[in-house]
Amino acid sequence: MESGIRKYGPGKFQNYIDQYVYALSCEGFVDEEVGSIQENGEWYGMIRGSIREDVIKRALKDHTPHDLTKEELDLIDTVGIIVSEDSDGFFWVTYYDDSKVMEHNWESIKGAIEDFYVDEEEEE
Repeated sequence: MESGIRKYGPGKFQNYIDQYVYALSCEGFVDEEVGSIQENGEWYGMIRGSIREDVIKRALKDHTPHDLTKEELDLIDTVGIIVSEDSDGFFWVTYYDDSKVMEHNWESIKGAIEDFYVDEEEEE
């Protein structure tokens, strides 16, 4: 088995492991979400807590997950993850090992999205 965090690209994802996080987000594993690709061009989701290999396999029961490296398993064993997808279809994942930093960044994202909708309403 390979070691390290494997790169995915070029393509939709930065890292190999990101495709699993994407599948989880599509399966409704996000705790909160804001934005809309159709409305403001960006969607964000937050997953609180660690994502373990058994959760990935359960979420991807219709797929055949490849073995993950130790480093990839360590990466998804975090306090949480913030994901985003843009109107070009690119999917971004930020892994957090500090819940305060993650919550602060999530509040900033939510504030920016709320500002977008306020600006849109004012233009109408």
